[in-house]
Amino acid sequence: MGRRLLPLRRWRAIVVALVAMGIVPCLSAGRATAQGRDARAVPSSGGYWEVGSDGGVFSFGAAAFHGSMGGRTLAAPVVGMAPTPDGGGYWLVASDGGVFAFGDASFLGSMGGHALSAPVIGMAPTPDGRGYWLAASDGGIFAFGDAPFAGSLGGITLVRPVVGMAPTPDGRGYFLVGSDGGVFGFGNAPFAGSLPGRGVSVGNVAGVATTPDGGGYWLVSSDGTAWAFGDAGSVRSLGALGVRARDIAGTAPTDAAGLWLVGSDGGVFGLGDAPYAGSLPALGVAVTDVVGLASLPAGGAPPTSSAQGTGWSPPVTFDRAGVNASSVSCPAPTFCAAVDGAGSVWSWNGAWSGVTTLPNDVLTGVSCATVSFCVAVGSTTAGGVTRTAAVIYDGTSWTPASSFNAVASQGGLRAVSCPTATFCAAVGDQIGTSGSDATLVERYNGSRWSTVTTPNPSAPTSSGFALVAVSCAGTGFCGALGAYQGGRDVFSFIESFDGSTWSIASTPDLQANDALAGVSCPVATSCVAVGTSTSPGSPNPPGGLVDVFNGTTWTVSTNPPSSPMWPVSCPSATECVAGGPGGVVLTDTNGTWAAPLQVDGPNTLTSMSCPSDRLCMATDNTGGAMVRRS
Repeated sequence: MGRRLLPLRRWRAIVVALVAMGIVPCLSAGRATAQGRDARAVPSSGGYWEVGSDGGVFSFGAAAFHGSMGGRTLAAPVVGMAPTPDGGGYWLVASDGGVFAFGDASFLGSMGGHALSAPVIGMAPTPDGRGYWLAASDGGIFAFGDAPFAGSLGGITLVRPVVGMAPTPDGRGYFLVGSDGGVFGFGNAPFAGSLPGRGVSVGNVAGVATTPDGGGYWLVSSDGTAWAFGDAGSVRSLGALGVRARDIAGTAPTDAAGLWLVGSDGGVFGLGDAPYAGSLPALGVAVTDVVGLASLPAGGAPPTSSAQGTGWSPPVTFDRAGVNASSVSCPAPTFCAAVDGAGSVWSWNGAWSGVTTLPNDVLTGVSCATVSFCVAVGSTTAGGVTRTAAVIYDGTSWTPASSFNAVASQGGLRAVSCPTATFCAAVGDQIGTSGSDATLVERYNGSRWSTVTTPNPSAPTSSGFALVAVSCAGTGFCGALGAYQGGRDVFSFIESFDGSTWSIASTPDLQANDALAGVSCPVATSCVAVGTSTSPGSPNPPGGLVDVFNGTTWTVSTNPPSSPMWPVSCPSATECVAGGPGGVVLTDTNGTWAAPLQVDGPNTLTSMSCPSDRLCMATDNTGGAMVRRS
């Protein structure tokens, strides 16, 4: 979608907090090599998940995010995933046979901790979701729950290792495929041919996908070539489509006559009737270790919206290109402004209109002090150099901020807060004196911009620091959230501004892999920060994280909501509204959080702004917006 995010090495400490976008894992940086179609394409139906070797999960289309192992320490890399029949959950499997269950997926056993003759390469579920098989590269099969053992290749010398597994529709059999395209059917899985049987000599087959009736299958190679057997319809390979790929990591079928392919960079390709619903390269996320793809089962798509009767309007698409609405700000119940992360700015006065495009800018934060004064910040690139950027709205038009103090940075500004038209604080990261990333604050006093000195946490093992969110109660107090990665763990920190200097706030309750993502300070003596809390090594999915400031100290809530949260807006010291994955909103009244309420189907709420207790505006990752009036 043309969006360019901060380089991933700077985001590694941040992405755990981005559960609300489904971008959870801390994956390694690398050049994209098998990118999918332009994300401006609008999917007609369907959805899928991608999984990285660190257990991070990305959801697209109607596939909902249910949790991941991203940010946790694993004994072995994740190698595959499988969905439950209703799409309300999924399992991840690691090469040591460890299994992790999320959503409505039940943990039924694993091979974790057992000595294996060969590493596990994937898994498949039974039709009722009450069992699953694990497959190893030597063809060994491990059955759990109601999954029947129908045979294996364990103990047989193979020409090439097994690389994929697929069950029959009734769960009474399964196929295994080797990297040379050799196919082995067990139980009632009908053998319909193989590549060696056709005289095709390859060594790069990456996976197998069965047809809906189990009467055929496709084999897919790492370069995107697809071979059809049995009643599988012929589909065009990537080479025939003019796409050159060399790192297809997995495949998953539709419920009719097609299949998706995924590259190790997260690029997705739809063959046959498989609709495109997004990819990691289209989100600007650069990775190299996506290891698998799972498709949403037929009938598993959740409703597009359940907002009716909740006080929230059904979602309205204001950004027809489908570009993520990264930030929204509403200074009054009659006006809002939003930026979409791709150089476009939108306004709302009861209806969305007035798009302004700034093609050289990546705008990721916006704040409006009044209906005639807003600031949007981000970064701009010219001559190969990336610098911070800011544009100002004067009630009529958006123009580059005069006297802006642009700072050279591989990253840029991430967020901004303007409590008045004469005071703004914009936060992000810059290249520090040591060459690694350092916190950055740029301040506006109504006429000029200046770079403010900010501290960095004492963390010698970190590769850099970034500030990712900020909220200012006035000219005398601001709270900002930061993140960094130390070793395999992600850490959050908080900085505060007392009217003259920025300092590191004491947050003794924050643990490793607690990821704060959104903050709102309606007054100088009250702030609420929200995010995601994970417990490394625990089978439980990530939950909500709430850290509250009372004017003196920050304290982590011992009874936070179960749902991860990203955006939050507090119209007063006694009420806050937060958003999370799965299109849910959560309301806090006097410190008590109500149960999550789904208002936006499977989408992800990315920003929230509540100018009063009578109106809230939320935007999502598909260019949609919802309004709550009371």
